[in-house]
Amino acid sequence: MPVLLTDLPASRAAFVEWNVVMYTYTGSTSPPPDLTWICRRAERTWDHGWDSQSFLRQLLAVISATDRAPLLSKLAAPVTVVQGEADPVFSVTAAQQVASAIPGARLQIIPGMGHDVSPPFWDVIFEATARA
Repeated sequence: MPVLLTDLPASRAAFVEWNVVMYTYTGSTSPPPDLTWICRRAERTWDHGWDSQSFLRQLLAVISATDRAPLLSKLAAPVTVVQGEADPVFSVTAAQQVASAIPGARLQIIPGMGHDVSPPFWDVIFEATARA
């Protein structure tokens, strides 16, 4: 994903711009990303102490992750896997695999949602997780 390979932002303004690029590429398609909400969230994130090293550690953890299915099969808690149908980062197929690895897990595919948790989807997500 090319957007993840860009230089990391070093200022608040650059961080906001980076988030707009990131979430217009990976975010929801219907409704389309709300740029005002993305900017406000990015500003709050920066103001609360965003750290590029933490972002890089998270990215490395995702890239280097091994198969977690054996661990998932041991979960004994109610689980709902919530997946955006339009997510270009984590596919619906991957979500199906995760849900099938967890005993009794439910899978909620949300049409139009990408790799974000933006306000238009909050109610659906809350309802799906409340049923777990």
